[in-house]
Amino acid sequence: MKRIFSIILFLGLMAGLMFGCNTVGLDDELKAAREAAFHGDYDQAMRHTDLCLGIAPNNVDALLLHGFCLYSSSSAGALSKASALRFLEKATKLAPTRLDAWLFYGWALYNNDMSHEAIEPLERALSLASADSKHKGDIMLMLGRCCVHNNLQQKAMNYLQPLRVRKPYSQWPEIYNSLGMLSLHRGQIQEALDNFSKAYSLSPDNPDLLQNIAVTFDLHLQRPDHARRFYIKTLAALAKSPDQARKLRLQNRLAHLTPRKK
Repeated sequence: MKRIFSIILFLGLMAGLMFGCNTVGLDDELKAAREAAFHGDYDQAMRHTDLCLGIAPNNVDALLLHGFCLYSSSSAGALSKASALRFLEKATKLAPTRLDAWLFYGWALYNNDMSHEAIEPLERALSLASADSKHKGDIMLMLGRCCVHNNLQQKAMNYLQPLRVRKPYSQWPEIYNSLGMLSLHRGQIQEALDNFSKAYSLSPDNPDLLQNIAVTFDLHLQRPDHARRFYIKTLAALAKSPDQARKLRLQNRLAHLTPRKK
């Protein structure tokens, strides 16, 4: 389960920070790039940001938007994502006091399954966010999940616990899913199931959460009937997923739990 920034949220953040230069051509290209990215046309956006970087290779706004679009493009493979990370990292070095630079870089690392490397830039972003920043909750959630992935128990709790008692964060299923994972790491199985159940009440069709519940019943509580029910729900939620390997693993586990007919 990953809560990630939407293009609207990202570009909304950029809207207040972009276009600080005085070069009319550069401004026009940046505006065209932002408009294309807003509509999900990342390839077109990158054509404009390429022109921007040709004019001003150290323009932070162009670096951020180019890196974001390069990472987000549907055709982005491992090499493209690595290149995107370099653009975003360069922006943090050129503008170390800009919230958006650290946020974009941390977000890309987080979504590239580089959770340990994402912690420092996300912490820098959090330190630059104002107390009432609308991005603060997203940053804290990403930080909490990164800490969960690296079994940094206390740091994860410090980021996640405050969110569960504040609106709108208290209605985010990802909070409770992450707290459930923390409980599993501590061996507190019932507490984990309570957190997963809260998340399930908020998001009953999320396959990652359903799988967490199934595994908890299966491996930790040895309750195969409940485990089977949630493995079946997980597979149903993954019906349109292209991840055939994951579905095969779940099917094999489900077959192992299903009693043979005599």
